[in-house]
Amino acid sequence: MSLDSYRHDMEGCSRCSSCKWIPLAQIRSQRWSQVCPSIWYNDFHAYSGSGKLNVALSILDGRTDFDESAADIFYACTMCGGCDVGCKVYRNDIDPTEVFHEARARAVELGHARLDHLALVENMRSENNVFGLPRGNRADWSAGTDLLDANAEQVDILFHVGCRLSYDETQHADLLAAVEILQATGQRVGTSGTAEACCGQRAYECGFDSELHNFGDDMVNRVRTSGASMVAVACADCFGAFNYLYPRNGKELGVPVRHISEIAAEAVREGTLTGTFSNTTPAGVTDHDVDGDTAGAEATGQQARHHQQRRTRAGRHLPRPVPPGPTGRGLRG
Repeated sequence: MSLDSYRHDMEGCSRCSSCKWIPLAQIRSQRWSQVCPSIWYNDFHAYSGSGKLNVALSILDGRTDFDESAADIFYACTMCGGCDVGCKVYRNDIDPTEVFHEARARAVELGHARLDHLALVENMRSENNVFGLPRGNRADWSAGTDLLDANAEQVDILFHVGCRLSYDETQHADLLAAVEILQATGQRVGTSGTAEACCGQRAYECGFDSELHNFGDDMVNRVRTSGASMVAVACADCFGAFNYLYPRNGKELGVPVRHISEIAAEAVREGTLTGTFSNTTPAGVTDHDVDGDTAGAEATGQQARHHQQRRTRAGRHLPRPVPPGPTGRGLRG
């Protein structure tokens, strides 16, 4: 879609300022009432959700030039979706973050992309990861494992690791644990090794839509040639890209994409994953279980319905977070 396709959203903004706050019924103090980092840091209405809708409409109507200053307003947004939640508590026909994304895509087309974003995209193009680290080191974490090479062998589960987890040594122990969980299913598990590429989401968020299409085509072909019946991911960004961004941009992997936490929870329910925590240090655990038996403890009815019913213009549900409750309750510690 294009920026012009969201004119209804821009014209429909009633300037109520709900985009600046957490849902009003949930405000308990001034300290924790603000939801938008952009408006409170820059302290000017244009940086709020409503303000950015106003700027976009002014650009469409020819009242404002889309120059670098205007582009900076949209790039100052963290795209956290706080404004979207606040807005949808009261109405469901405005998608602020969709407008902001299309504004970034227009900025890229006009040559107003940020220099750091250009560097990120170049990293992805040259080394297949957002950091620009050597692609030949991407699979170092898997040394000593008996994972199959999905580039040369047929697999049942294609484990897509992602950029951050592949290169962050502090995460490698968790990756090895994920491999154990996947292999415990008794299915053939493999990775693309050093040939694995970024999912493309970071470039897309910056307005480089074509990069998502390029990396999407690569991933679709990789899944098809591997023979995988499921893609497993440990990265939240990849999970969102494969389940949400790819379909809405015409890229279908053709197989289920499941997060390792889902697979682990299922294994606990079936009794194939049991045990106790080896670290017995007392620790508090936060269970953000919006769908399980603790649902409603901290959420209003409007927020719960928003989680369950929000749709994009493509008519697709956003991926819902996997509640960690069943897994945590299934393991003793």
